[in-house]
Amino acid sequence: MSASDGTSKPGAVLCEVLQTHFHEHGREIAGMIQWMSEVAPATNAATYPVMTSLVAYGDLSMRSVFMMCVGRALQPTVMHSAYIKDIATREFEVVLLSKKNIPLGDLEEFLDLFNMSVCVIPFSRYMGPDMLEGISRILVKGRHHAGNFHTQTAKTVRRYYQCKKRGKLLEDKKAEVRRVTGMTFTPENMLLLNVQLVESRRINFNLMQILDHVAP
Repeated sequence: MSASDGTSKPGAVLCEVLQTHFHEHGREIAGMIQWMSEVAPATNAATYPVMTSLVAYGDLSMRSVFMMCVGRALQPTVMHSAYIKDIATREFEVVLLSKKNIPLGDLEEFLDLFNMSVCVIPFSRYMGPDMLEGISRILVKGRHHAGNFHTQTAKTVRRYYQCKKRGKLLEDKKAEVRRVTGMTFTPENMLLLNVQLVESRRINFNLMQILDHVAP
């Protein structure tokens, strides 16, 4: 890694913000933002070199500054955040996807400088179960949202997520059918169940007729 020593600054406004909120490591943060911002994105990559969930602690103001810094450093395709628990806990989550080929160790070193107890949890694969759950937790359970998931920049990721969620919902429904009926959800099996239902109703009707005739 070849980070700036802080003399090459990403902007006067950002430096002032860093000195106000993160004065202990402000220069180091600025240097790493400068270095990471100059890393060219892997435009032809099949997936995202940086593809992770972040769990961190801070109030709304601190989260805003944190996300601004990460955004300037990584220019992420997707960066979306929410507080999953009560905001009083100060715990928020972030889904982060960036085309920049930044080593995980360097990313963790950068995030540690914020003193926000940032936990980096890489996703196993693009739109794998853990990524689907991470995005879903923020979108469905989260409050005080911030980020770009609903913007044009994230359009492709958003569409693929929605497609995978629909597929997972269908699989969950099929699994429920197997649990309840012991049968796989297929047209043939559903027709068989219908035949069995019709036959059961016919038998019940006949039994009721017999009971009506033998009743005193």
